[in-house]
Amino acid sequence: MQYMWSHKPRRYNLESTQAQVDALICLLKTKNHWVGPMTDALIRNGQAPVAKMLLQMQQTSTA
Repeated sequence: MQYMWSHKPRRYNLESTQAQVDALICLLKTKNHWVGPMTDALIRNGQAPVAKMLLQMQQTSTA
């Protein structure tokens, strides 16, 4: 059985990746229901400093 598409890895240049990250951050700033799960995921994956920064950013934006 042949597939109609190839499974080549996608290569993104740094500029498009940064643009995607910026767009995601803008989207996430409008909604707050993601903060808890994101913080939990960051901590569980060894990114506690990033989680701490996220919490600090949330506290300053709501104050």
